[in-house]
Amino acid sequence: MLIKDSDSCEILRALGELKHLRFLALGWRGLERVPNTITKLLNLQVLDLRACRYIEELPKDVRKLVDLKHIYLHEYVEFAHMPKGIGELTSLQTLPIFVVGHKGDDETANGAAGLEELRELNSLGGELKIANLGHAEPVTVSGYVLKNKLRLQSLVLKWGYPDYDDATRSANDEEMLEMLRPHPDLKKLEIHAYQGVNLPNWLSTMTNLVDFKLINCVECEYLPPLHLCPSLKKLHISCCTKLLGIRDDYFYFSDDDAGNDDFPCFPALSSLKITFCDMLKRMPLFPTVDAQLELDECWAYPLLCTMMMKSSNLSSPPLSQLSSLLLVDLDDLEYLPEEGVCNLTSLQKLVIRRCPRLATLPPAMRRLTCLQILIIKGCPLLKERCREGEGEDWPNISHIPSVELSD
Repeated sequence: MLIKDSDSCEILRALGELKHLRFLALGWRGLERVPNTITKLLNLQVLDLRACRYIEELPKDVRKLVDLKHIYLHEYVEFAHMPKGIGELTSLQTLPIFVVGHKGDDETANGAAGLEELRELNSLGGELKIANLGHAEPVTVSGYVLKNKLRLQSLVLKWGYPDYDDATRSANDEEMLEMLRPHPDLKKLEIHAYQGVNLPNWLSTMTNLVDFKLINCVECEYLPPLHLCPSLKKLHISCCTKLLGIRDDYFYFSDDDAGNDDFPCFPALSSLKITFCDMLKRMPLFPTVDAQLELDECWAYPLLCTMMMKSSNLSSPPLSQLSSLLLVDLDDLEYLPEEGVCNLTSLQKLVIRRCPRLATLPPAMRRLTCLQILIIKGCPLLKERCREGEGEDWPNISHIPSVELSD
């Protein structure tokens, strides 16, 4: 049954009489609450609420729908919590989001499911987002709650916080993330607003992990050795303002080590995006990146080390398959190495913005015959040298079809 906006509210109230209904889709965009009467539909297998953008909660007696296999929700739905008892729906295969309730609110806590209720939902597959993890405490959760969810492909972990001190928050988060260790075949993992200083070492044991995002983890200082994840192709790190990189135990380097081939490398990385991580310097190199490389308000040093790797140790020269390179707000970027630029033979788009110390582009730019677009913005020294027909570096870039220079 599909119920649309134009249908009468009376139909919603009468839903409980349709005892044999198996599929129910509510196409009512403005609907805020699903009537509790639907929990009389004991044969219901699919509840589709993807059209209900403003729905605030699931029915409080949803635990009665023991045959329910799929709950579909709007991408941007915002729940305060999940209803207590949802963990009894052990046939559930699709649940896009699980929201941990704020136990500090007695009224909410009495009807809210704790993180522990996820433990028995082992048929869940596809993507699962767990939100408001800061509302849970490790003492209320025993052991790993996700390890038996073998069908799960994508996991998003989002913290949100009640009011308590930072020291407690950091310790709680590190313990909680350890308990949220997923099965090792997970393909995609996102961690948002985590407040721990360290990330768990189980991250580097995720042999099938393809896509990893670390967003707004402002207290995090160290990464585990992510280069030990052999399948990792996409890495996005953003707004981790205290992140230094991988711990010194894994490798050491000094500012004189550019071109040192002893540095660890990501073996299969295709796309790398690092933004607003202005302390990030110690990280594995990334010679295989071929889709997009974006560095914004972070250190340029890992890029220079990658560009100067000796290709004799690689199946192809470093970054030789890269198609798009964005360099933004790199205060330490003073030059692009001639030998490294020579390897960028597949580059189609190069964007350089607000790199004030970068003063010149090397003659090797002439070899980049695939380069179609060059954008230079907010680089006063470079802008003058690249001015059409006049600048000293113009002969190095005159073959590029589209060159844009601006303040």
